Amino acid sequence: MPIAVALAELRPLAERALTIDDGGTATVEHVEYRGRAVVFKRYQDSASAAELTRLIRWGRNLPAADRAALRGIAAWPQAMVYDGSRLVGLLVPLAPTGFITGGKPRSLDMLAGDERVKRTAFGHLIAAVTWFHDRGVVVNDLAAPNVLVAAAGDGIHLVDCDSMVGEHWAPVLPRNAAPEDVRDVVGDVDDPTAATDFARLAHAIICGLFDAEVVDIDDHDPELVRMVGRETAAFLCAARRMTLGDEADAIWRLLGDAWRGGRPGDVLGSEPPLYDECRMPGLDGWMRDGGLSRTAHRQPLGPARLLVLTVTAVALLLIGLLAGMSLR
Repeated sequence: MPIAVALAELRPLAERALTIDDGGTATVEHVEYRGRAVVFKRYQDSASAAELTRLIRWGRNLPAADRAALRGIAAWPQAMVYDGSRLVGLLVPLAPTGFITGGKPRSLDMLAGDERVKRTAFGHLIAAVTWFHDRGVVVNDLAAPNVLVAAAGDGIHLVDCDSMVGEHWAPVLPRNAAPEDVRDVVGDVDDPTAATDFARLAHAIICGLFDAEVVDIDDHDPELVRMVGRETAAFLCAARRMTLGDEADAIWRLLGDAWRGGRPGDVLGSEPPLYDECRMPGLDGWMRDGGLSRTAHRQPLGPARLLVLTVTAVALLLIGLLAGMSLR
């Protein structure tokens, strides 16, 4: 597909593939372009053609494996649409059928019920966010309606990707107003960074777990602790407040891997600690303003385990003595 197409080349579909709600900065239509069904996102505000060109080319110029991964996790813009010389919108691919339910995209805020399914979906979302971070891209508009999920939680698909920013291009749109509940929680939301991504991610997870908009919550909220455990709950609340230390990225990745793999319970407060299993040093004290220490979860040797260790040591000593005698 060329990087720019003419509005006159688009044809309305005889039958809408699915119902898509309009966003705050654009309207969306199902159209046909040269025999292909795509989504036409028509801008209500002016957008930067130069930056949108960089964004589209970034996706096209990725290595083959990364391009395949990008198609799986995001509806990446395919082409700009012009009405004469004026940029009026862009074309994006339709969401895969696995992310559709009842003729509508299944977004993160529609995923109610099973906490295991939610944790799995959150694990995939964490993996997608860190995938973009590894490539110098900030997701930015990380909100539940922009995250499509598979029914079993075993996959996510990001939309509104033209809101992403990073080291490869400047913002495409002049404004990207965050919802008020997010603005109340994430103070630096208008200056998107990896840290604000993680704050918005934590906010989306907490709201998703409660099936409600949660602005104020205590680290020790009993329901949150019940759902994810004491230390994981504290980590999510600290991430939302943007009070995490330098190790936050590594811990997010561990949490995402564990949730994607279906690991239940308090992942960050597990015994043995998840961090030790991955042999990642320097993760003690993961909150700048305190937080829970992993070492608090280590248990002293019990009598039974102590007896086993003692018997083992004596047996090894006897074996050594007998071996030495046989060599004389």
